Amino acid sequence: MKAAGGGGGGERSIRIQTLRMKMRFASLRSAPRDLWYIYVLKFLESYSYFSMAVVCTIFLSDEFGLNDAQAGFAYGLMGTFSSVYGFVIGFVVDKIGIRRSLLLGCSLSLIGRCTLTFCQSPILLAVIMYIFLPAGHCLCIPVMTLAIKGYTTSKNRGFAYGIFYGIMNAGILVSGLVVDFFNMKYPRASMKYALNGTSTAHTFDADGWNLTANRCVFATGTMSTAVMLFVSFFFVENKGSSRFSSQDFNDDSNAKLLPSTDDSWSNSCTRKSLCEDLKEIGTDSSFWRFLGFTAIMINLRSLFRHLDATLPKYMMREFGDQVAKGSIYALNPLTIIFLVPIVSAVTTNIDNFEAIQIACALFVFILSFGEALWSPRLYDYTVSVAPKGKEGAFMALGNAPLFFSTMPVGLLSGYLLQVFCPAQGPRRSKEMWFVIGLITLSSPILLTITKKWIREPEHENELVELHVNGNQSNHSSQPENETQLLKSRGTSGDNAGSS
Repeated sequence: MKAAGGGGGGERSIRIQTLRMKMRFASLRSAPRDLWYIYVLKFLESYSYFSMAVVCTIFLSDEFGLNDAQAGFAYGLMGTFSSVYGFVIGFVVDKIGIRRSLLLGCSLSLIGRCTLTFCQSPILLAVIMYIFLPAGHCLCIPVMTLAIKGYTTSKNRGFAYGIFYGIMNAGILVSGLVVDFFNMKYPRASMKYALNGTSTAHTFDADGWNLTANRCVFATGTMSTAVMLFVSFFFVENKGSSRFSSQDFNDDSNAKLLPSTDDSWSNSCTRKSLCEDLKEIGTDSSFWRFLGFTAIMINLRSLFRHLDATLPKYMMREFGDQVAKGSIYALNPLTIIFLVPIVSAVTTNIDNFEAIQIACALFVFILSFGEALWSPRLYDYTVSVAPKGKEGAFMALGNAPLFFSTMPVGLLSGYLLQVFCPAQGPRRSKEMWFVIGLITLSSPILLTITKKWIREPEHENELVELHVNGNQSNHSSQPENETQLLKSRGTSGDNAGSS
């Protein structure tokens, strides 16, 4: 009897979870069409950005002769410019709206990625890496995240962000597979290095352009960005469109997030308005708590930059040029998408694999589980603490740790690779990852110590108030919320089963 009851309880739980998932998807059916455009754009931008990131330092070393330290510095400097542009552009996004931001950002990214595919000049490379690509990226990414809030309601926003994050990881997954495809199909351009890091000879014609695996990856990113620009034209500029006329999508909290209709938007982007915005945000206690939070998260999020700057070169030097670095890189998004608890399963068979290879896989898997817990919540937390009309600046600051971390990560990555995992000579790769682990560990420790200062003091009071108001409304009206509906359907299902 107990066994049957346990089985019935498991079936009931599955029915409830399935019904809840269907209801959440159904809640997005009434969402504006632009929400689905955002999802398409997120996939394309995610693919374009991460396909470039995973081969960036390799490309700089192979085709422009930069040693590990120089390539790491260039990669880090690109992230630093992204942070600087992102904070300034955040205020501009609040003024010009979604459509203009996307069109401008996609245009800059398209120019940058197309030029990067054919670039042979170091000066032109610097212009692309430090101006066009970071500026275009900063115009697109915060806008997409803000648009989720503007095109959803408080009831389905969390679920919409979950889909948003899953789609981003789908783009990363595809980028890793594409990198491996071109790595096997096309030759790798490489420079012959002396031990001091200076280049001595090309494996290809130094005076001609060569179709290499890295440039093929950049070409696919260019095509993806061109599709992004095309999709961006379909965003509706009119804030008063009937698609936003329903009560759910026409509240005051969403009004300033929807595309602007003011043709004189440039007049509002004055020095005075920017100074006023800075002053208003600077006097907001939530801003300083959020600033402290993002600063603490820098070391944690820097680990993701090591996946771009350190892991690919490490794998190529330990396992050879043909190692499936893209597929291993794709293990992280693959785990996030399906959320399969496979870490324990892998550890039971640890003796059947090469120790160092399984260590790489476990590193990515464990990283993925932690990312699945906190990263989607960071989106929701960022937009929830931002004051109305300042969401763009807060989102820019929210993304700052990921890009500010690229400068120290780039420098540290190049140094660690040269010292612990050089292209020639003995390697001590375990010590390199131990140093990276110690640096990353500082974030959860600091977050635990400073929790009572970082956490919003009104958070718990708001939850209590919502709970009380919810109970009062339940006593005065017919129960219609999701939990009660699930309970009623689950009970009816159990009664049917027992009869």
